[in-house]
Amino acid sequence: MQKITSFILAEASKLKGGEILVVPQSESAPHYFGKTVPKQVLIDKEERTVAGQKVTFEIKAYLPDVLVVEGQMEVENIFSDKAF
Repeated sequence: MQKITSFILAEASKLKGGEILVVPQSESAPHYFGKTVPKQVLIDKEERTVAGQKVTFEIKAYLPDVLVVEGQMEVENIFSDKAF
């Protein structure tokens, strides 16, 4: 199985809070990594069926006004007609 991931970015005027996602820090990361990388907030996660395929959507935010919708689906072959 292979996975297709798609991102949509949008600007939003009022975003609700959510769960702050923790990004693991590698040992080779600079000491200022945790203070400079924007915090990502998980607003919602749900599964939907699109064109007969199960798609998992995660709605995330970079506060105060950036919204990211990430959609993922598994396919047998990312180059097949069914993947498009």
